[in-house]
Amino acid sequence: MIIQLTHKTELDPTNVQRGYFARACGTARFAWNRGLAEWNRQYEEGLKPSGPALKKAFNAIKKEEFPWVSDVLRDANSQPFSNLQTAFGNFFKGRAKRPHFKKKGIGDSFYIANDKFRIDENRIRIPKLGWVRMKEPFCRFGKIMGGDGFPDGGQVVCQYRRQDEYHPGNMRKPSGCRCGSGREASGDIV
Repeated sequence: MIIQLTHKTELDPTNVQRGYFARACGTARFAWNRGLAEWNRQYEEGLKPSGPALKKAFNAIKKEEFPWVSDVLRDANSQPFSNLQTAFGNFFKGRAKRPHFKKKGIGDSFYIANDKFRIDENRIRIPKLGWVRMKEPFCRFGKIMGGDGFPDGGQVVCQYRRQDEYHPGNMRKPSGCRCGSGREASGDIV
């Protein structure tokens, strides 16, 4: 059975690299907010908006109206439209609240596709930026599926997902522990 694992590691960027991460987060937030505003406008007019259509319309005007979005990797301004499609799908199925506009500094992040970045020992290569040092070594098992970069309390964190084989017979038995929240926590893989 194949499972997907997520690893979160702190990066050790230079000040120039920190600026790049801030611009990438801002670009992703701008694309999300612009897409959400257009989605709301089309929905109020009785049209049926979609993430891919909004992305296509944004791509048609971004070079003339917003040339600064090309300063960071492409995924930062294209993935928010897919995320918006998913968010509205969850909203209409009753699984989540209606999507809202994003604010600077609250949940800032940007997506990096698995074919766009490379990890080597203690560093990660990000498009249009280059190599960024990681504070801990990379776990080499499995296929990398994608990643997210985001500032976290003054630190810059990279979270990457990888696929790996799961062999239930090789796993230890789950162990529970009591946490302060009053809920049981266990080592089960869900």
